[in-house]
Amino acid sequence: MSRFILLMEKEINFGRKFFEGMIQRIQSLYLLLIVVFSTLLLSGNILTFTDSGNNVLNLKYSGLAGTGSYTVDFAGQFLILFIALNILLALLSLISVFMYRNRKRQGKMVLAAIIITVLIILTEFLMAYNLMSNADLRLIPGAGLILPPLMAVLAVLARRGIKKDEKLVSSYERLR
Repeated sequence: MSRFILLMEKEINFGRKFFEGMIQRIQSLYLLLIVVFSTLLLSGNILTFTDSGNNVLNLKYSGLAGTGSYTVDFAGQFLILFIALNILLALLSLISVFMYRNRKRQGKMVLAAIIITVLIILTEFLMAYNLMSNADLRLIPGAGLILPPLMAVLAVLARRGIKKDEKLVSSYERLR
């Protein structure tokens, strides 16, 4: 029984050291928030519109859904691209959280996340423009408009944190 307890204590200490080393850096928190926001963006309404008759049209990952009886000509390739970029961003951010020991590779992955986030914002703009130009729709501000720029800011902050860590480690190496 005492061997089992000692073994469990070793496992708990190893897990605690691993988790503390990963979360101790603020950029890991930023990257995890990007994963959460990207998942939230895919699970809810991406964009919400109203028409002149106050019918609501929601753009979700499954397509357009609305209360109106009309059809809107919508190019679904933007939606597919948007979904693919969001999934890629979430996976890239999650993988880069665990790359905390290799800061250079983590920095490159976060730079790619910044580029993907900008592409997500552009794709969302194109989807909104396409829907608003094909029908008399007005865009209702919501989480779908706020989350992509927020994810971009978080990615930039994570990149700055990684650069600070790299600078700190290089200054320690100079002192040796």
